[in-house]
Amino acid sequence: MNDVQIEAVNFQKEPFPFVLHTNMKSSIDGFYTNWHLEIEVLLTLDGSETVSIDDAVYTTQPGDILVINSGKTHTGSNTNWRHHCLIPSMEFLNSLGIHATALTLQPHIRSEEMTRFYLDIVRQYENDNPYRQALTRVAAERFLLELYKRHSSPALFTEQTRKSGDFAVSVRVINFLREHFAEDFAIDEISNRIGITAAYMCRCVKQTTGMTIVEHLNLIRCRAAYHYLANSDKKIHEIAALCGFNGNSYFAKTFQRIMGFSPSDVRRKKK
Repeated sequence: MNDVQIEAVNFQKEPFPFVLHTNMKSSIDGFYTNWHLEIEVLLTLDGSETVSIDDAVYTTQPGDILVINSGKTHTGSNTNWRHHCLIPSMEFLNSLGIHATALTLQPHIRSEEMTRFYLDIVRQYENDNPYRQALTRVAAERFLLELYKRHSSPALFTEQTRKSGDFAVSVRVINFLREHFAEDFAIDEISNRIGITAAYMCRCVKQTTGMTIVEHLNLIRCRAAYHYLANSDKKIHEIAALCGFNGNSYFAKTFQRIMGFSPSDVRRKKK
């Protein structure tokens, strides 16, 4: 999966349980292949848009809806297109009784009614009134329910999709570690957040990355510590605490083992 950019969709910045980008434009011929756990629903507005999803290629015209199902790698190309982009959170879909990983949506949809439902989300989203948030959410719920009712089928779980699911779990775990590396937490907290057993989560990460969760966490913490050591005047014990290490001795040993040099070496080189 060379050159695959893992997208970490941040729903915490949004007042809605989904991300909505409107009137997105492109003047660049192509972009990196990317991947995320959530489904992505595009509505082409202007131009011709070509998107590769895994091994299939789809070309949309204005008014067409393109769905990128959960865990699918995708690459867009062509210039001078404009579209809306909707990415609902997995929790939002679950609240509607929709289990995105167990269902597959038809990728290319040409339906005037579904397009109207989609545009209603955008209209409510861009409307400036006291009920904007509630109306936008209701419009999104209606669209997604109709989308899955009309255009979904049970997912076929092959060995490839199983491996894709394991990779999806690993990405979510590593994204959690990157966001919370400075905190003190137990492995069970991550698995509870994702909604799977700790044993299955650990096996997914080890099999798909070759490293354990603790090894990933220590690597992330050491890289953060190196940044502080090289670019700040904070004391070494302060940096250890900032990066989630309990104790200077454990920090020094772990940093030396992973980075190949000690925290003091970084400081001497900086001076």
